[in-house]
Amino acid sequence: MSDSNVSRDVIEELVFMEGQAKQNILAWKAHLLRCVNQDEARLEMINALDESSVLLVQDWAMKFLPRKFRESQSDWFAKRGITWHITVATRRAENKEL
Repeated sequence: MSDSNVSRDVIEELVFMEGQAKQNILAWKAHLLRCVNQDEARLEMINALDESSVLLVQDWAMKFLPRKFRESQSDWFAKRGITWHITVATRRAENKEL
C-alpha cells in the first residue's frame, strides 16, 4: 500500500465502516428471523384459543401519541417519564370468531 494515494486514516475508516455494515446486516437478518418465529408462535396460540381462554399480549410503548398536530423533534424527544405499557386481549367467541 505504499504506492497508494489513499491515506492510512481513510483506509482504517473504510475498514471500520465495512465491519459496522456487516454487523448491521447480520443484526437485521437476526431481527427478521425473530419476527417470523414470534409471528408463527402467535398464530399457533391464536389457533389454540377456545371459548374459555384468552391470549394477552403485553408491549411497552415508547411514548404517548403526539400532543400537538405537528410536534417538533425536540418536543418529541424531550418527553420524559411518560412511557406506558399496553395489553391487548384476544379471545374466541362461541361462534368461533376472534
